[in-house]
Amino acid sequence: MHINYIVVAHERPFQLRRLINRLASSNVHFYVHIDKKVDIRPFVEALDNINSVHMINEADREVCRWGGVGIVMATLACMRYMIRDQRNGRCVLLSVQDYPIVSNHKIKGFFESNKTKDFIDSCPFPISDWIDGGYYRLNQYHYQLGNKKYSTRSLPSIWDPAFYAKLMNHLVLLLKLLARGKIPYQIFSRRDHSIVKAPCGGHGWWALNVSTIKAIISFLDQNPDFLSFFKHVHVPDEIIFQSILKQIVTESEVHATVTYTNWLAGGSSPKVFAEQDLDELKTVSGEFLFARKFSEEDDSKILDLLDEYLLVCEDVDT
Repeated sequence: MHINYIVVAHERPFQLRRLINRLASSNVHFYVHIDKKVDIRPFVEALDNINSVHMINEADREVCRWGGVGIVMATLACMRYMIRDQRNGRCVLLSVQDYPIVSNHKIKGFFESNKTKDFIDSCPFPISDWIDGGYYRLNQYHYQLGNKKYSTRSLPSIWDPAFYAKLMNHLVLLLKLLARGKIPYQIFSRRDHSIVKAPCGGHGWWALNVSTIKAIISFLDQNPDFLSFFKHVHVPDEIIFQSILKQIVTESEVHATVTYTNWLAGGSSPKVFAEQDLDELKTVSGEFLFARKFSEEDDSKILDLLDEYLLVCEDVDT
């Protein structure tokens, strides 16, 4: 089984190296995209001499801001590199704050036993715990005022009564965008999400067949307006791939993500795992292959404990 990991990062070069070293084995390749906003040199140095790593070139790097299309474009760049290199097997999307919770042997065995399945959380709209069932993300134009998280602001089309319902707020936002050199000309067109046909959304981290990756790229090449629409969708990485799969993949072959995230603490961000969470991660390892989030800066001990646990698992699994 060949596995191709797409890893997107904007910080933590040494945690990235640790993740890759943990996952590295035969027939495994890594396609790494580093946010264009940051200096790539610490990442290049951290990953030096790891032959299975393929860095996205400077010309193809994207600026990635939370809630924007940058992470989609970065992921697509990695997909195209993978196709260029004629890879096959499985493609797994990870961030630098992900980590495996089962052995490499078990990861390969799982994908070998589920060759025809794609693993991605995907729910049709309306989604109960999303604002307006998720349609808010599609029905307005979303723009980013800066690089910080939650800097995204929305504008309805001038043809939408919602534009005039909060006219002063929208005029102030227009002035802020213009002051930043951004001309939101899109608002003079009607916002019509019918191009999405059957919108779906869910967890942004997935494990897809390379054949599915090729079908996604082919779909976008044949439907350039589809990607253009998503350039002003809020958090598009949680919608675009799910919505494409709805059109190109048999529904019975789409299954839940294999990446575990704990949202039970509430708030807008998932739990960052710490030393005391090892038992929780061991428990869910029967259902998931990876987990997120981890921070080596805040608690490296949990990663040390996982490494020890995975070494034992590797011996048992083989």
